This record gives sequence, C-alpha cells and structure tokens, in this order.
Amino acid sequence: QPVKIDPCDKQGMNEIQVRNNSLFLIGQMGKETRPQVSMKNVKQYLVVGRAKPSDADSEPKIYRMRVFAPNTVVAKSRFWALMRKQKKIKHSHGELVGIHEVHSPST
Repeated sequence: QPVKIDPCDKQGMNEIQVRNNSLFLIGQMGKETRPQVSMKNVKQYLVVGRAKPSDADSEPKIYRMRVFAPNTVVAKSRFWALMRKQKKIKHSHGELVGIHEVHSPST
C-alpha cells in the first residue's frame, strides 16, 4: 500500500512503497531507487598499495589507507578512486600489497 509524502520533498520523491520487506522510493519519473548502504553493513578495511615498479622508480612508495566499505571489492574500488585523486596513481599502473579487515576489539 503506497504511502504519499510531501511533494515539496528535497529529494523529489513522490511516494514510498514497501514490498517484500524492502523499501522503495518512487521518484517523479517513476523510477525506483533503493536507500544507501546502512552503517550496519559497513566494515573497516586497511588497504595497502603502491605504483608498479618501473625503470625510473624501482621501489615506489607504499600507501596505506583506512577504508569503510561493505565488502573487500568495494574497499579496493574506493582505495583506487582515492589514489587516483590524491596521488595520481591509477589501478592499471598500481598493485595492491594487501587488504585486511579491521575487527573492533571485544569489550
């Protein structure tokens, strides 16, 4: 059963529908969008990578980043996106040294 929301909503969504225990936001063009990943599914990863060794730089600098992602595939993708922006190293010219999930200490 659709629930109508205020048409002046900032996101421009017209209605919210619940089907099979999933929440769907129906927009003005009728397209369905799912909500973003909730914080319950996000894990912390420590991703280590570097540029591939070349003749000019036989031992490239190693970079370590703390990334929050739902799984290792997304963590790798976010690592290379940040490396591309910050250090100008693309995935095709780099290599991963390691990826580790950081577990919170038990209390």
